[in-house]
Amino acid sequence: MRVLCGFFELILFEHDKSFPRFRNKLSKDYGLQLPKAGDVSSIPVGELYHLFSGFMDFVKVNLRGQTPLRVDGNWASQHLLIGSMAQTVPPNYVLCETELDAMLPVIASAQGLPQNTLTPYADHAVELAFSNVYDGELEAKARAIYTRDYEILVLKIMPLECDRLQSRLCTMFLHQYLHVT
Repeated sequence: MRVLCGFFELILFEHDKSFPRFRNKLSKDYGLQLPKAGDVSSIPVGELYHLFSGFMDFVKVNLRGQTPLRVDGNWASQHLLIGSMAQTVPPNYVLCETELDAMLPVIASAQGLPQNTLTPYADHAVELAFSNVYDGELEAKARAIYTRDYEILVLKIMPLECDRLQSRLCTMFLHQYLHVT
């Protein structure tokens, strides 16, 4: 789901935070006619599926270094992100989503911080679109693109869904446990 969030937030529509170079590449080399503006709910499900599937094709070659564009953290492989961070400072923990409720208060306590409760990240438009476009073909693409994540991080069931909260972990931890805005 992290890759879908990145697609919706940075690629699908043109706005001040979108990635114009990526949008141009997708239009020119992948034939995707990305809308300039709008709302996810205004795009027919079949068209949304086509656009996201094409984006996944781009992500596959982008992650292999076969495009002139940088790999963005919104769709980078999780095992590479963790490995890159570990080269600078090894992480004390790598948590699975199922461990967050139990472990984040422990980590906060160890740092002398208040033990707040975790508020789940929710982007209902993305979740609704995900439920409308997710199928076995997109799952197969995700497995082909993120093979090492599946092997190393043991992603077995709906990994696009499972990594949604992991991708927001740092932001949520900073906001809720360290009170950073």
